[in-house]
Amino acid sequence: MMPPRTNQSGGGPGTRRAGGRWSKTRREASENTRVRPPGASPLGEPDNGAEVLPDEERQIRTTFLRLRGTVDAVLAAADAGRSAATGAYDIAERDAARRTHRAIQSAGADAEAAYEHARDTLLNRAGRVAPFAAAAEWNDPGWRSDDWLGSKPARYIRIGSLSVPGASPSSGNANPEHLPALIPLLDVASIGLLAEGDDKEWPLQTINTLLLRALASAPPGRLEIVTYDPRIRGVTSPFAALRKAGNDLLADPLATPTELITRLTLLRSAVMRVAELAGAHGVPDLAALTEATGVQPEPYRLLVICDYPYGIDSRAQTELIRLAEGGPRRGVSLIVHHDKAAEADDGVNPQDLLRHLNMARGQNSAITVSALPAVTVRPDAPPPRELIENVSARVAEGARRGAAPVVDFEALLPERDKIWTEDAIRGMTAKIGRAGLDTVELELRGSDPSLPNVLIGGASGQGKSNLLLVLLHSIAASYSPDEVAMYLLDFKDGLEFDRLGPRPGRPWHLPHARVLGLEGDRAFGLATLRFLDGEFRRRAEQFRLAGANDLATYRTLRPNETVPRLLLVIDEFQVLVAEDDDIARASIVILETLARRGRAVGVHLVLASQTLSGIETLVTKERSIFGQFPWRLSLKTEASESEAVLGRQNTEAAQLRFRGEIVFNREYGDPTHNRRGVVAYADEHVLDDLRRDLFEKAGRPAPPRVFYAARPSDPKLLTQALQRVLSDAPPGDDTKFALLGLPVDVDPAPVAFGLTADPGRTLAVVGDGRDDAFGTLGAVVWSLAAQHVRGGAEFVLLDALGGDAGSPETALLAEAAGAYDHGVTVHTGASVGAGLSELADIVDERIAIGGKHSAGLLAERRPIYVLGIGLHRAARLEHFDEEGRAPTDALRTLVREGPLVDVHLIGWWNSLRVFSEHVGYEFAPLVGGYVFLRAPESDVQGVLGPYLRYQPQLHRGLFCDLSHGGRPVPVVPFGLPAGGGR
Repeated sequence: MMPPRTNQSGGGPGTRRAGGRWSKTRREASENTRVRPPGASPLGEPDNGAEVLPDEERQIRTTFLRLRGTVDAVLAAADAGRSAATGAYDIAERDAARRTHRAIQSAGADAEAAYEHARDTLLNRAGRVAPFAAAAEWNDPGWRSDDWLGSKPARYIRIGSLSVPGASPSSGNANPEHLPALIPLLDVASIGLLAEGDDKEWPLQTINTLLLRALASAPPGRLEIVTYDPRIRGVTSPFAALRKAGNDLLADPLATPTELITRLTLLRSAVMRVAELAGAHGVPDLAALTEATGVQPEPYRLLVICDYPYGIDSRAQTELIRLAEGGPRRGVSLIVHHDKAAEADDGVNPQDLLRHLNMARGQNSAITVSALPAVTVRPDAPPPRELIENVSARVAEGARRGAAPVVDFEALLPERDKIWTEDAIRGMTAKIGRAGLDTVELELRGSDPSLPNVLIGGASGQGKSNLLLVLLHSIAASYSPDEVAMYLLDFKDGLEFDRLGPRPGRPWHLPHARVLGLEGDRAFGLATLRFLDGEFRRRAEQFRLAGANDLATYRTLRPNETVPRLLLVIDEFQVLVAEDDDIARASIVILETLARRGRAVGVHLVLASQTLSGIETLVTKERSIFGQFPWRLSLKTEASESEAVLGRQNTEAAQLRFRGEIVFNREYGDPTHNRRGVVAYADEHVLDDLRRDLFEKAGRPAPPRVFYAARPSDPKLLTQALQRVLSDAPPGDDTKFALLGLPVDVDPAPVAFGLTADPGRTLAVVGDGRDDAFGTLGAVVWSLAAQHVRGGAEFVLLDALGGDAGSPETALLAEAAGAYDHGVTVHTGASVGAGLSELADIVDERIAIGGKHSAGLLAERRPIYVLGIGLHRAARLEHFDEEGRAPTDALRTLVREGPLVDVHLIGWWNSLRVFSEHVGYEFAPLVGGYVFLRAPESDVQGVLGPYLRYQPQLHRGLFCDLSHGGRPVPVVPFGLPAGGGR
């Protein structure tokens, strides 16, 4: 390569070429030499005074000429060399230019290839970190598909397209405006938006861009949007379709600082829960926690703050800074629209919050983003409203169809060799589900710490019954029936607890269950409470005498004594206490006692309800009762019900998304102690197998007291009931007992009417309940027939109900009596009056010969039991016969004198008025026993007094033995026995 040109002398390119100034001087000198006059010295001017010799001159000239030739040759060679060098330089210069041009072209191609490579790399990486919905153009046809829906929560969201200074490829498809500008969001950071200049709208439009992309990327139902809109702009109104799945995905906008503070507190609690779980599992953020556990314990939440700092006070500022610092990695990110013109409140410095955000600032045409230094971003145009509405509707539908992860209950049960290895001396623990990889354990203790009672809420269909079944079976698998006894009441329409008792063809049951109250009978609920109240008082006295102040101490002192903990579970307990009546008032008093003091003797309450708000009867007792329930559990429900169950300002249960998700809190509902989990699924096959195993392990114990509110007493229990009545009777007592039904009580001691040879031992059944009346009469016939030796009694059936052919039910009664070979006489239709007259004659005859105690007649005379069936339908009972007697007179004879000679009347009338007309008002007081079946309250009050409250009810009666001064007793009649009652 030629050296650079200079103006210096020398032989370089800067020296003048041949033909220049130096060559001209040399030529002129040569010409002057050639024309020198003769005699002139070649070396100078001749010396006029000197004489030069010719030989010397020739020698000098010869030498000079030789020297000159040498010099000329040297100069010629130099000129030739210089010309050659100059030509070589020109060639090299042209070659260098060509090489430079080729290098420039090659460098441009390399630069363009490098740009294409960088662009492709950027697009590929953008596609990985921001899948379709997080970065796609709004006109991409893929938005019409559902394949992208809920692919993955987007850690990076497209905010616009970027332009890199100096990157301007001259060809190809690498248009820098098509490169996505991604900004971190979920699990990573929060975003701030600031408009500069006169363009104020792009931040609000960009909010919808960010929300739509984040919403479409997250699994349906696993991202929630909370908006603080103090100027009521309606920024998130295009997303209103999300509310089709409830108010969780898009909460109602907040507009006041008080509303904001309440929500910020809940968000902080959620952040703390995720932080706790993440720390326990050694993972950095919610995404990693979800991957590690297989369960997303909390939804992602985007908190949109409009017009910041307008409407932000110092308390809200503090909470916002906390969330900006620690929220993103725990599932809560902020999108803050900053209005520089808004005046901040005292104590609010906007920069304190903004420094924690990735700020995007500028105008619609060009913004800068702190997360993308050295590039300019053009914000995306806002998404079409139609697209927002369409995506919102699809997300809402996906959320509605979605379900929480399934937790296998069987995996929570103890191993077979561990069943019943726990003791309940200090408490009991139920494993009810999972919170991530952690097991959710519900611990019930009397002290250290005191966790005695549980309050459970949840809307209909959210899994409350499943939760109760899991709780009960978990306890039953760990503790034997000697450690825990269960009293279970169900006040809803379903029969979830019915499976815990025996069924036809399935004799096994949950051996821990002592009482099952089904179908919502309030009277039986009160009876159960009274039983437990009595047990509480009995134990309290027992412990006092032993010198113990609680169950743990007593069992330590008496290790060989069986004293189980008593677990009372009431589903839909508000039904028991909601009405303003005696049952509700008495129930509330007992519930308060057991809640406050029951823990000491081992009584624990689990109260579950769909709704607790608005129960007027609990207004004055709510704190004294629920203040004893540290455990608060709630499935998904409305915000007001969430506060009613969990506590004031604790609306977290309203934010739950799926059936089976639960908020559990052991600090009386303090929102900062909320935790979320998923309740295990109680598969009925698993539960039934467990119950059968426990039933066998317990040695096939006796069944629990099962009480159905809408069913008669089971006639299969007649034999057992009669045996108990006879065993409770004093020795040597010859009273015959007419079974009527079972009591509305925990103790199923049968209700019976004793028949003796005393005045007043007549029984009247009053009411318009045909099935229950026949059930009552059937139990009477069967029980009386069973108490006599075969053939030792007579039964007379007066059927006025079925016409001359008689009713089919009467045939069953006759069969029941005939099964024991007793005499059976049936009078139907028009012959009922004649039958009464015949019976009156028998009474007169027996009295005439000396009554029951006449000598020699005891063995010959059999008791006669007269069953009047539907006597309100008997015709012409007041008409006189040929002998001047009326059947009503015969009826009155049976009432007045029949019992004295072992002729007992058990009659059924549909109303008290007809009964009084038949018997006569002067003889009605001689009727000792009454059973009212669906009778008007006025009829009941006409006999038992005006202050008695009575409500007619199917399969429910009210019995009173006036002769013995007994109090009215609710009774559940037996069903009509079939096949002779055996």
